[in-house]
Amino acid sequence: YQAFAACVALTTIDFPYVASIGDGAFAECTALKSVDLPVVESVGAEAFYNCTNLHALILRSETMCQMNLTAILGTKIATVEGMPTGEGFIYVPAALFEDYVANFVMQITVGLGQDEATAEYIARAVLRKIEDYPEICG
Repeated sequence: YQAFAACVALTTIDFPYVASIGDGAFAECTALKSVDLPVVESVGAEAFYNCTNLHALILRSETMCQMNLTAILGTKIATVEGMPTGEGFIYVPAALFEDYVANFVMQITVGLGQDEATAEYIARAVLRKIEDYPEICG
């Protein structure tokens, strides 16, 4: 919980063996630009909240990460109101892309009160298939 919150000099995170990111773990890390989480299974509420320079969250695991939508609010991925910015994305395996979309649609309709069409637009605006980006997928 809030393990690295407000570490303003932190620019990247690469945790090859971490399975869970706690609530608020990196909140307010304003210099943070990218996060690579190859085996993460869960990302808690507000984990990256208000990391204003975060533009890439990379989830590589072959199993879907349970991520609270509030984890990315206030970043270059989504505004604090939950709208996509078009400046950043969450990269996920192509095989899990539709599962991530469905999960986000459910969270957006319930958590943000958006209708399903708007929720799907938002989900597809913030998610990208990692395989479509060779510079990221490696």
